[in-house]
Amino acid sequence: MKRSYLPAIVLTQSQDDAEVLNRLLRNAGHAVRPKWISRFEDLEKELRAEEPDLIVSYTKGAGAGLSKVIELRDKHAPLVPVIAISEEASEEAVAKAIQTGARDLVSLDKTERLVAVVSRELEVLGQARALHEARKQLREYEERFEGILEDSADALAYIQEGIHVSANPAYIELFGYEDADDVEGMPVMDFFSKESQADIRKILKQTLKGKPPTEALTLKGRKADGGEVELTVEVRGLEMDGEPAVELAIRSEGGDPEAYERQLAELERRDSLTGLFNRNYFNQILTQRFESRQDDDKARTLLVVQPDKFDSVRERIGVVASDDVLKGLAEIIRNHAEDGDFPARLENASFAVMLERGNLAAVKSWAESLNQAIAKHVFEAGGQSTAMTATIGISEMSELIETADGLLSTALEAVAQGGKAGGGKVIVYEPPETDAEGQLSDHAWAKRIRAGVEQDLFQLVYQPIADLTGGDSDLSDILVQLRDEEGEEFQAHDFMPAAERQRLVGLVDHWVIDHSLKVLKERMEKGQPGRFFLRVSHQTLADPKLVKWILGKVKQSDTLAKHVVFEISEHSLDKRLKEGKAFAAEARDLGCGVAVEHFGIGLNSMQTLSHMDMDFLKIDGSFMQGIDSDDAKREQVEQFIAAAKERDITTVAERVEDANTMAVLFQLGVAYIQGNYVQEPEVVMEEQE
Repeated sequence: MKRSYLPAIVLTQSQDDAEVLNRLLRNAGHAVRPKWISRFEDLEKELRAEEPDLIVSYTKGAGAGLSKVIELRDKHAPLVPVIAISEEASEEAVAKAIQTGARDLVSLDKTERLVAVVSRELEVLGQARALHEARKQLREYEERFEGILEDSADALAYIQEGIHVSANPAYIELFGYEDADDVEGMPVMDFFSKESQADIRKILKQTLKGKPPTEALTLKGRKADGGEVELTVEVRGLEMDGEPAVELAIRSEGGDPEAYERQLAELERRDSLTGLFNRNYFNQILTQRFESRQDDDKARTLLVVQPDKFDSVRERIGVVASDDVLKGLAEIIRNHAEDGDFPARLENASFAVMLERGNLAAVKSWAESLNQAIAKHVFEAGGQSTAMTATIGISEMSELIETADGLLSTALEAVAQGGKAGGGKVIVYEPPETDAEGQLSDHAWAKRIRAGVEQDLFQLVYQPIADLTGGDSDLSDILVQLRDEEGEEFQAHDFMPAAERQRLVGLVDHWVIDHSLKVLKERMEKGQPGRFFLRVSHQTLADPKLVKWILGKVKQSDTLAKHVVFEISEHSLDKRLKEGKAFAAEARDLGCGVAVEHFGIGLNSMQTLSHMDMDFLKIDGSFMQGIDSDDAKREQVEQFIAAAKERDITTVAERVEDANTMAVLFQLGVAYIQGNYVQEPEVVMEEQE
């Protein structure tokens, strides 16, 4: 299940390592929740309690320590990636770590690579979990399909290459055979009279070409004893085991032609073990109800029901018997649900109930009643009796929760809180104001960001971009900071990671661009406009309405465009290259400039450079730190400059902090520099309307 945070286990002797990793990943946009441990015994305990998304092991190489981590991971959470970190990471050491079972080995000083590796592995983990879930659902679907096939009063058979591969009891009985073995492997032509064989051959060919008959056909069948029977046959094409097949359906007398289709539709919605709605259908309904929350005044609440210490129950009574316990738990939930409630099985031992009734107090009372029923029940399974408690997490739809996934994640967080408190509890999710380190939470930042827009608490800040060739420069990079109601100022790096996770970056972009264009117009009237670099995030690129608004604002003035440079980070282009290219093309057609910032730390920087039309290439500041003594960084920057010059792109070096760095950049041929060495950011003073 998707969570609003990234649970990670960090195995290291120093808690400082875990805190550094936490800050690094949070600054990169990952809402990490690291659990620091220093002993292998604790690792096994944590893996039993909750499956993490990431295991980071500080190690001296691919030795016994890393092998033990891999062993425990394989036992308890085989899909979860292990990333090893050591003081050095030679090619040989990386290879040994991967052979041991780690996904990668990263040296302590390669923070950019560590972030890239974590991002890669989280994406792979998501795909692996999705594939695992899809395979599980496919098995469940096949099992229930077989059940419907067996119970159907209609005669059903499945044909591949003219041969019966499957038939249900009604079909076998209709043609006078004893069992499936008598039918499977037999040519379909043997089941039809000579006068109907040409028709059935033609129908099979047309169906396999994607042109099945639109109406039922009247054909003569030939039974096992040679007798003939008139049949009304419906035909459709499908796939079985990845190969084309044909379904023959012969409806029973007085049967409902649509009943079979309804059964299949219901099959797709139900969990095969418990009979509750399954995860896929639950996701659809959750999304629909979340999106319709503005259309009516209904109270909508999500509950997640999680039996406490179910892994221990499963180990004690066995896997098969534990399935019977889950069936019993599902029955209790079903019996407590009222008309209009939506109970579902999420996965494993997790259940959910979506309610559209009552206030929060009434919902909590209902949840308490459900919890008491679970605690009092004695589950009979596999000849054994067992009892257990459950934790129920409640999350109420509110303006603070931006997505349906967010609603589910917060309900899961409430479950986690209840589990840590000993279980057997009903917990209502309450957005925290601060996280475990005392930093403002994403929800708290979301409130401040919205208030910043509504109350104009944001401030534009500009940082000059200096010309290294000796000429005058009128270029300024526009930054943003946020004040709270007491006047305390927060820089973009404080709140933008939370804004990205809460999908509020577009809101910030809108405010910054709107106010920046107003300042530009004011300066144009005074004859000193300059040229502003304005950021456009990947969330903005993904919003066609916002993109249209931005370009429309520029079009309002014939002379405004030449004073605007829209800058897009390479990170954003990794996510939205197609949209970024389209936006850049339109902006340049209007006369605006386009820049790519933080260049060099993306997934494939040179490929991005070849795909993207731009006027400025802003090389990431991480390359500037220590470039005067780091040959590798100097060579990399030199390569970027050469590639830019080939394409007639102007280069800008970010975060230049000292004279030595500036001297090296001058020698390498960088055109412009920005950073605190040039000038620290200053607040842009807007005229009051």
